[in-house]
Amino acid sequence: MRVFVDPERCNGCSICEVICPEVFRMETKAGKRRAAVLADVVPEAAWNFCRDARDCCKPRAIAITEPRRAPSAGVGSYLEEHRQARRLLLSVPAPAPAG
Repeated sequence: MRVFVDPERCNGCSICEVICPEVFRMETKAGKRRAAVLADVVPEAAWNFCRDARDCCKPRAIAITEPRRAPSAGVGSYLEEHRQARRLLLSVPAPAPAG
């Protein structure tokens, strides 16, 4: 499993870090607090926690690609999983602004 965070959608609430600190950490860059992914490949023991973090993310900034092959499948598979996660992030509408 691989996890991706869209920094444009992340609102810095840190719920992902609370749910799955093995994979997510909050970072501040250019004065903005955003989630960062700590692991290239998520350990199997943390898979359900990552799914919970994704499901609790209100701005829908977290995308997950489920494994379809062995983790050592090579760079081509990594790029394909990254493209898949990007398509997932772009297909979910951003939440409407509060107000």
